Amino acid sequence: MAENIIIAIISLIGGGSVSGFIFWRITRRKALGEAKRIEEEANKATIDNAAAVTDEWQDLYNELKNRLEKTETELKIELEQERDNFIKERERAEKIYNDYLALQEDKDERIRQLNKDVHELSVKIEEIKEDNFKKDLEIDRLRIQKCEVRGCVNRRPPSDLMM
Repeated sequence: MAENIIIAIISLIGGGSVSGFIFWRITRRKALGEAKRIEEEANKATIDNAAAVTDEWQDLYNELKNRLEKTETELKIELEQERDNFIKERERAEKIYNDYLALQEDKDERIRQLNKDVHELSVKIEEIKEDNFKKDLEIDRLRIQKCEVRGCVNRRPPSDLMM
């Protein structure tokens, strides 16, 4: 019977150890499971947070990209308008310059024509002066030869100039 008591004591000690070991393993598994679940939740939270941050950055990127594209489009439109305005202004300036050149040529031609007319008039004036001078000489000659008494042989004033 002493054997039975020893076996009973060993069983009790051994059974308690076994049941303690089993309880420890169950508690350990539960604790590991709980730790694993907490770690997975933390990982999931980290991943969700990273995903949220990534989505936020992606939204910011897309917004900036859209603003940049809008700005680029606006700048292209503005540049095209500036270019069109420049071309119109250049064409207008060229037209004004060509009109100026045409007026300048017309003015130069008028000046040449006026100079030609002035020269022709100067020549005519000289011819008229010369003709007037000849006529004045003829008038003076005729005054000198004029007889105050008509039809007489005694001429007053007497003149040897007879033509």
